[in-house]
Amino acid sequence: MRRRSEYTPLARAATVYDFSGYEVECILFQMTCEFMEGTMARTKGINHLGLSVNNLEETQAFFVDLLGWEASGYDKSYPRIAVSDGDIRLTLWEVKRSNSVSKFDRKTNVGLHHLALEMESEEKLDELYNKAIDFSGVNIEFAPELVGSGPRKHMMCSEPGGIRIEFIWQGV
Repeated sequence: MRRRSEYTPLARAATVYDFSGYEVECILFQMTCEFMEGTMARTKGINHLGLSVNNLEETQAFFVDLLGWEASGYDKSYPRIAVSDGDIRLTLWEVKRSNSVSKFDRKTNVGLHHLALEMESEEKLDELYNKAIDFSGVNIEFAPELVGSGPRKHMMCSEPGGIRIEFIWQGV
């Protein structure tokens, strides 16, 4: 099956900004999809994302203590644990420290460039930044700033094991 999408204009227009910061006037649409015979995606979303981490306890603390996520499913034989904010679930897998572990270089390695997590509000983004600057092992790449000319804002940091995480507020 394939999808046929129909767009219904809403009653208002909006000014948005593209990734380069250019202002774009657009009409907002409501999209409805119906499935038709043909091809379509064979998946329906992310079930979980597995991350290899340097220190399971430190990375778990980042998600649970700093971000307020819930932890579940600890398996000491691997070791691994799952963390969730109620919408997304990550599994954290500790690498063997006896082996030489190479840090990921986003410019030369294939793999996860960064994980982007959405923030509910600008205030929550700022609150997180103020907590993260003092959180053990967190490296702030940049403080909350406008994406292009705004109104979206984001910040980037690395959790204690070095995985880059972007926090973004959509600006509306």
